[in-house]
Amino acid sequence: MLIKELNEGILDWIFKNDNVANDPVYKGWKKVYLKNPDAAAMHKRHKEFLAIFQNEDPDGKAYGAKN
Repeated sequence: MLIKELNEGILDWIFKNDNVANDPVYKGWKKVYLKNPDAAAMHKRHKEFLAIFQNEDPDGKAYGAKN
């Protein structure tokens, strides 16, 4: 039972990152972060976006993103 819940959690995380990578709010945060990380740190979802940004491929796509 626990293994099934963990596997579902991993899949949710992968698909959540796919959605966030295409989210206009994330894209705006990323532009700000690349110019001024301190200003981006004031965003309420900064920790979430930063974790996704740090896991991006060099192409700029979040891990698991389809596009």
